[in-house]
Amino acid sequence: MSKIEETAYTPQGMTQTALPEKPKTWICKADGIYLHVPSGFFYWRPGGRKHRTWENLLTTALAIAKERYAKLRYPAEKPVAEPKPDVTMGQVIRKYIQDSYPDKHKAKRTGQTLADEEHHCETLLKFWDHLTVDSCGPAACDRYHTWRNERGFQHGTGERQLDRELNTLNNACRWAVRSELIKFNPVAERPRYQAHSSVHHCREFMPENADELHTLAAKLFKHPNSVVGFQLLFEAYTGLRTQEILMWGQDGFGEVLQGSTFVRCWRAKGQHAVNP
Repeated sequence: MSKIEETAYTPQGMTQTALPEKPKTWICKADGIYLHVPSGFFYWRPGGRKHRTWENLLTTALAIAKERYAKLRYPAEKPVAEPKPDVTMGQVIRKYIQDSYPDKHKAKRTGQTLADEEHHCETLLKFWDHLTVDSCGPAACDRYHTWRNERGFQHGTGERQLDRELNTLNNACRWAVRSELIKFNPVAERPRYQAHSSVHHCREFMPENADELHTLAAKLFKHPNSVVGFQLLFEAYTGLRTQEILMWGQDGFGEVLQGSTFVRCWRAKGQHAVNP
């Protein structure tokens, strides 16, 4: 036989041609870097997984593969972010002042409502200025209640005044959340200090019938030049506000529309700082 070197003998004495060696699929070219022979790309094998697998380094150059492997295998430590300074309630209130006391519709307040918000913010800053938002809540409102009572009120017990001031603080915090100055409103669940049983409404004192109403108006009509008697009757029978009745006699308000039984009236709306 001319090619005896290519034959082998089996245990049974039979001859068999030797098979060529199968080429390798993966070849280690550096520490942790393997060449995928069929594609020519370099790969690495991430650890920490239940089943290790190959991950492509997306390059056929060994030098670039080493750089990318080093970044993946030994990532640089991320710098520790410095904690943001705590936002104070003073900053929240001043943001509200700076933006002209916007309401829930982002509209600027006017008239008496604006004056009340300005006065309340001036009082609130004396107590809340340096308190952080994270430290505020119902307990802080109770401490404000004590602090406020120690200084006295101009009228009554001040419970209603306290509720109005804390409502202004709530308005400021709500605006700060919408302005992304803070993430939550710390006084959204604030306590109310005026009991409902102590609140009195005008309907508790209104006349029970037309006879009683006219008896009251008769006292006002004793003065020959008085118009408040008519004002009382007009308000009682129309349900209009005093401000709206006082507009009668100007620009045609109070006149009966031609061909109808309707009276032309001026109505106070939100822009006049009058709640409906």
